[in-house]
Amino acid sequence: MNELSPQMIYKRTQATAVPELNDVHDLIYVTLKELHRSLAVLNENPTFGSDVHNNHSSRALTALYVLQVSLDFDRGGEIATNLFKLYEYCRTQLVALSTRDESADISTSLTIITELLDAWKRIK
Repeated sequence: MNELSPQMIYKRTQATAVPELNDVHDLIYVTLKELHRSLAVLNENPTFGSDVHNNHSSRALTALYVLQVSLDFDRGGEIATNLFKLYEYCRTQLVALSTRDESADISTSLTIITELLDAWKRIK
């Protein structure tokens, strides 16, 4: 069995870590970009239960969680509420995919996130 030492795991993690982020805008941008990447992979229908499927499902759900908890409903008002609803739609589609629900619509989730990512790029 080939086990990695803690030092090797740390080095591997550092090599694939997200670049340093300067502000919240950058954090949201990177999170949206990673979510988009995972949804694009899932939209290609990798084998259910494969490492690719499981990895990108987990990454997408984590990204959605980060995006949802970052919303400021006090200052964001209706925009924050609408973003939460869009993120929640994507989350329910990912959950449906993970239960092999044939109505899971990753394509629409990908379209939503593509549009949000494009809009977010123009904000700064």
